[in-house]
Amino acid sequence: MINALLSSTKFLSFEKMTGEDLASIVYCLGQGFNGKRPRIALVKDGRPSDTVRELEEGLISHYEVVALDRVQPDPRAADITTMALECDIEHIDLVVGIGGGSVMDSAKAIAMLARNGGNLEEYLGPNPHRAIERKGLPLLLVPTTAGTGSEATKVGVYTSASGRKFTLSSPFLQADAAALSGALAATMPPSLTASTGFDALSHALESIWNKNATPLTLDAAIRSAGMVLRALPKAYQASLQLQQAQGIRTSDPSHADICRYFLGHDDHEYGKNQSANAVFLEMLEAAASAGIAFSITGTALVHALSFVLSEDWHIPHGAACAFTLEDAYRLQAKDPRVRASLEVLARQVFAPTAGEVEENKGAGKTDDLVARLLEHIVGLKAAMGLPFTFENLGIKIDSSEIRKRFERAFDDPKMANSMPPVTKDEVYALLEAKA
Repeated sequence: MINALLSSTKFLSFEKMTGEDLASIVYCLGQGFNGKRPRIALVKDGRPSDTVRELEEGLISHYEVVALDRVQPDPRAADITTMALECDIEHIDLVVGIGGGSVMDSAKAIAMLARNGGNLEEYLGPNPHRAIERKGLPLLLVPTTAGTGSEATKVGVYTSASGRKFTLSSPFLQADAAALSGALAATMPPSLTASTGFDALSHALESIWNKNATPLTLDAAIRSAGMVLRALPKAYQASLQLQQAQGIRTSDPSHADICRYFLGHDDHEYGKNQSANAVFLEMLEAAASAGIAFSITGTALVHALSFVLSEDWHIPHGAACAFTLEDAYRLQAKDPRVRASLEVLARQVFAPTAGEVEENKGAGKTDDLVARLLEHIVGLKAAMGLPFTFENLGIKIDSSEIRKRFERAFDDPKMANSMPPVTKDEVYALLEAKA
């Protein structure tokens, strides 16, 4: 994972991390804790999980562990402040977060509050009462989903008392280490594999069509987008296979349909020479790589619109990002620099022969690759059952309500990151076409 060289977070990869592995990582991060028995705050969600429990038991066998599970999707600032108080944060030595993006963002905030004080609400909004001034407690993040990239970023997303979601950004929120375990991500159902995968893809693509992009970040974003597009089909198919092996009925497209869509024939399976844990580790590394890219540039149009969907209708974040990804692609690909980067990405994804490259150049077909990449992304999204219309999301809405609801997205700083800049009319037009 070359992008890891751009991050201050130390990454460790395992096909299956054990509880003893986790305890050893904590020991190293704590520099041995000066020989004392430390108190560890373990942030997780409340859902039962044998794989998470195994890791928790590894920590309990070595340390005093305070488990904190007051975490819900789009984590609330009030809940995080309560958890910090419940664990007696001033006497915690290290924070571990094991879960999806909401858990990891919560762990970041708890580690930060330990050294900066106050309650999380005071740090949120356009005019916060407090600023993050110092590094928090040592922080280890362990993702159980492959998409949010929170383990690799300096940002957290929190829901304020008003119901608005706000992004909090500071290098002091960056995790000290992240442990990627394929076995944890392999527990995701197909729908979650798809939605979190598209979250990772949107991170990478929004780092490409971003006003803050530099040659270095473009290289990182293109590389991570390619990683996601190679890993996600394998992970999704592996998720289907694991679910079918457990006898679980699913409304997701069938295994054979996925094979036919991606490969055009039935006699091949993605990742057939890889274990499920290896496949999901590849997806975790792709998601972390994308997280590193957007942590430098920020996100853009897709994420600005996704916040409205999550705030008003509680649409899961990954699905909310997938909702407008192809529309943003069409808008942003009008820019020559963006189009050139997407062409580089397309060449990586489709790996044309040297003869095909020369033929395309000679025939002036560079835009064909950009269009082909869009077609591939749209096809992948459709095959995985992700939403294209408001009806797909179960939302009834007309043009006037779209303009009323999404007006606040233009106050979101992420919207201004889009390159080329987008107008309100362009954004309303793409949304109204989905109604």
